[in-house]
Amino acid sequence: MEGQPVRIYATHVGSVESRSLPLPDARILSISSTGELAILVGRQTVWTPVGTLARVPLEGGAPREILENVLLADWTPDGRDLAVVREIAGSSRLEFPVGKVLYETNGLIQSIRFSPKGDRLAVSVGGEVLLVDLSGKVTSLARARASNVAWRSDGSEVWFGATREGQKIAIRAVDLAGRVRVVRSETGGIFLHDVSKEGRVLVNEYFWYSGSWASSRERTPSVSCPG
Repeated sequence: MEGQPVRIYATHVGSVESRSLPLPDARILSISSTGELAILVGRQTVWTPVGTLARVPLEGGAPREILENVLLADWTPDGRDLAVVREIAGSSRLEFPVGKVLYETNGLIQSIRFSPKGDRLAVSVGGEVLLVDLSGKVTSLARARASNVAWRSDGSEVWFGATREGQKIAIRAVDLAGRVRVVRSETGGIFLHDVSKEGRVLVNEYFWYSGSWASSRERTPSVSCPG
């Protein structure tokens, strides 16, 4: 609720019930394939979203703090290492491994996600969806005011949420040649969270009232990767 600390909750697919995990003032960034959470601890707000990166087992335990000034992080597919976005001297830096800068911008990096093979990252920044390989080569895939990015399970497309007319949001997909298609759109808006290995898509639908959003609900609707 407004004014309350950020909390992490867990729920089961198909259930509306959730439980709070014992991780106060924490925001989840990524879940590894080995069952470990990358979280951001410390007080974060819309205006100050940077905190301290920590690792903690999914089953619970004390967070192990590892890096300060972190905005985003994502696990490698094998769950052994993390790519991070750090805020340093007014710039956003994508690092992998930590300390090696692959990409830097004065704008805000909004989302990063490793490809299924772990050989590149999809990056949402400003008005573009970028592809960054592990040598630091940057390719622009699409020009769009995107929010979260996620990979199709076979690695052939990057999916992203992007603005169209007014406040309406659609999930779109861009292949590695830069061809864009609309996957799903909703009256009001739709926020992309992730795509599973099985092709199921986790989204948050919301509706606009007087310039703000309300009545949000998180679910896995009938959206899937074709083919």
